[in-house]
Amino acid sequence: MTTATILWLVRPELRMVWGALVAIVVLGLIGANYHFVSDIVGGLYLGLGIGLAIAKPTLSPTDRFATGRAH
Repeated sequence: MTTATILWLVRPELRMVWGALVAIVVLGLIGANYHFVSDIVGGLYLGLGIGLAIAKPTLSPTDRFATGRAH
């Protein structure tokens, strides 16, 4: 989730890909019975928080919330 969060912010034109990859991993972990749903939710929040904490100092405010324009 951390990697997907950073990629979501850096390459917004591929957001569908990043979201699909996260969904595939989540469904695989739950479907294979490797994790409980609560583990997945906690991991999503943790990864999102770490990704935002890493991206915040490295991206300018205008790049952080870009809407599909090339960098």
